Amino acid sequence: MCVSRILGLASALAVCAVVLTACGDDGPAAGAGGSAGTSSGSGGGGEDGGDSGPACDLSGAWLTQHHTTNTALGAPQVSTSWNYHRIEQDGDGFTIVRSFDCGYVVRGTTDVSLSDAALEATARMSSTGSGTLGSFKQTTDGESCDLSFDRIYAIRGANRAMFLDAVWMVGDAPKELGEFPMPTSAADGMEDWDEDGHEGLTQLTGIGDRYTAQIDWHSYEGQVPAHRSQFGGMGVISVDYDLREVVSDETPPLLRTSSSPVPPGYGFMARVAQPLDEDEPLELCRSVQGMAVEKFGNPPSP
Repeated sequence: MCVSRILGLASALAVCAVVLTACGDDGPAAGAGGSAGTSSGSGGGGEDGGDSGPACDLSGAWLTQHHTTNTALGAPQVSTSWNYHRIEQDGDGFTIVRSFDCGYVVRGTTDVSLSDAALEATARMSSTGSGTLGSFKQTTDGESCDLSFDRIYAIRGANRAMFLDAVWMVGDAPKELGEFPMPTSAADGMEDWDEDGHEGLTQLTGIGDRYTAQIDWHSYEGQVPAHRSQFGGMGVISVDYDLREVVSDETPPLLRTSSSPVPPGYGFMARVAQPLDEDEPLELCRSVQGMAVEKFGNPPSP
């Protein structure tokens, strides 16, 4: 069993000198080509915006895409993560009333992705985003909105009641991840979320599969243009983040590499014209990934 602290919603696998693309059936978000470009600058000021009603109102359905970096053995890895939030706003404050963790991919010395089964399990069981509070307040000059999300915690491949809910619930004060226990195997709480016969959640890589349990949190903060339905990018939305991971002994030794966070990351948000079908989380998350890549660009590489 190997415990590592990583940034980007997946492990750095800095043990292979060639960039591999192990993203087969994960759809456009896992590496589609096209003219979207990289996501380091797309949508930066919300240029797709136009006046969308009130200057600073997040009411409705939103997709998010954020990028975080970690290093392992001196090599950088970049993770792209997606979420879907349905939000209600009252005054300057808002509540996420429904939230889905829509998975991640990693680009680096080897690439990491999730199977459809892992993505669906993550969407159904991972996020504690529902109930999260935040603020979206107009600046004094009326030109911008100050955005702030409370931390959103998520767990994957482990018993949620034991390893998350027993320690922290939405509305509690933030806790650092060292305060959360973690399982070491199926015997003490690592769960086969994707039902592939292996402990934990399976990560697909170009050089084999990793079996992990993870707990993480992320939060957004920034100042964005008013009256916009799309915004974000470097210098616009800053993403604070941490993650703790346990790697199952079923994982080949080569793939048990730990890594170190390099915060902050950066993020994007875009309003969804019509709420997606929340009763079909796999299709919802496929749509979120595809729309996000179209708006903000393909997952970047280091």
